Amino acid sequence: MRSIGISRIEIDDSGRLLVYPAIQDPTYFQYVYRAGAEVYWANTGYFYSSVPREWSYSQWLEQIRFAVRGELGIELEALQNTAYVSVPLPDEQAMRLALAQRA
Repeated sequence: MRSIGISRIEIDDSGRLLVYPAIQDPTYFQYVYRAGAEVYWANTGYFYSSVPREWSYSQWLEQIRFAVRGELGIELEALQNTAYVSVPLPDEQAMRLALAQRA
């Protein structure tokens, strides 16, 4: 399985979780929708979730990683310098913990 680092994790103004891989390959990444997991690829360079209803942002991060792993055969991993943008501290801490447990 191929591993790709996560350069940035962001919550946008509409409340979606955005996960930016450290490399860009929109022609390949666009097929993540086939996993049927409410995870999508934006051609501007990130995977994104639906707006959370019941799940936490760390659960959505795991859902994105699950869909990318299952549909594309790629393991998304934290980098030492993964940036967290507009992510409340409790959510950031939960995401960091989830990413560390998967390493």
